[in-house]
Amino acid sequence: MGGLAGAVALVVGPVPVPEAFSIGAGMGTIAVTEGVAATVHLSIRTRLREQSERWQELMDNLQEAVLISTGGEIQYANARTADLFGAETSEALQGHSVFDLASGTEEVLQRRLDTIESGAPTEPYEHRTTGLSGDERIIRSQSVPVQHEGRDAALTLVRDVTDWREAEERLQRRADFERLIVEISAEFIDTPLDRLDADIEEALGRVGAFVGVDRSYV
Repeated sequence: MGGLAGAVALVVGPVPVPEAFSIGAGMGTIAVTEGVAATVHLSIRTRLREQSERWQELMDNLQEAVLISTGGEIQYANARTADLFGAETSEALQGHSVFDLASGTEEVLQRRLDTIESGAPTEPYEHRTTGLSGDERIIRSQSVPVQHEGRDAALTLVRDVTDWREAEERLQRRADFERLIVEISAEFIDTPLDRLDADIEEALGRVGAFVGVDRSYV
């Protein structure tokens, strides 16, 4: 009782005895320490929440697709990822398997998941995907191991290289066609007149086969 009275006296007036002061001071110290700890804990949680919000805002504004998966299951995807794989929202991708976003590359993806689980990053990998919409795209992806909500996870950066690859293929096809024309032209230099018609027919057949037509005419 004396200790309790001393604790009260510590707040409202002078302390009557040293013993009461010691107990009261102890109680006061505990109260202050707990209050500071609660304040510090709240401050840390606030900072972590703010950092998480800033991080997500940064990810959502990236032009590259970014997703986080655990055990092959998507936990987070930014807005660019949703657009690339034909999802209405980034949340619509959560819970999907990364295998849902690949086309015939299950074995390769499993090996890459095993690499991440071993703690190592993966090499860049280019493959085709139909996503959720069925539209085929060519993508290049690379993953690094991270921690997500206390669990081992993979952070994957995905780049759409469809337009680049298609432009590259068009340039290559044009170069191949020009090479064919040069070869045919060179063959006509020494063609005898009596074989000219036959060689023209043969040349037309080679051109037709290249462009994918059944017949071609002069």
